[in-house]
Amino acid sequence: MKKFKTNDGVGVGKYHKLAVVGLGGLDHMAVKISKALGAEMTVLSTSERKRNDAERLDCFDFALTSQSDTFTRLQRRFDFILDTVSAPHNFNAYVDLLKTDGAMIFVGAPDRPTLLEPFPLFFHRGSTPGL
Repeated sequence: MKKFKTNDGVGVGKYHKLAVVGLGGLDHMAVKISKALGAEMTVLSTSERKRNDAERLDCFDFALTSQSDTFTRLQRRFDFILDTVSAPHNFNAYVDLLKTDGAMIFVGAPDRPTLLEPFPLFFHRGSTPGL
């Protein structure tokens, strides 16, 4: 199985389900690399405008995080969540989307501290490489 390994040993490869939060410049690259490695890609966005971009990049799925049922429907679906959003937002809302032993990878840097509750990560045996 072909895998991409980060410095922290997180591997994304074939058969993994990966979600990217947002879809801007860095996210486009993440989608392309993940697709090349064989991962099933889902874009999570607050904006319906990003759906066309996700389709052009041949993503497996697109979900609006502004819809009330999205977080219930996608619960425990992803092996990895890559969050590249630099604006302050609720990191905790995404934790329940992780499978057991999943990993949230934060690349965006909000301009003010954002709280990440540890207990939901404990319950999923999740990790946040690099934090």
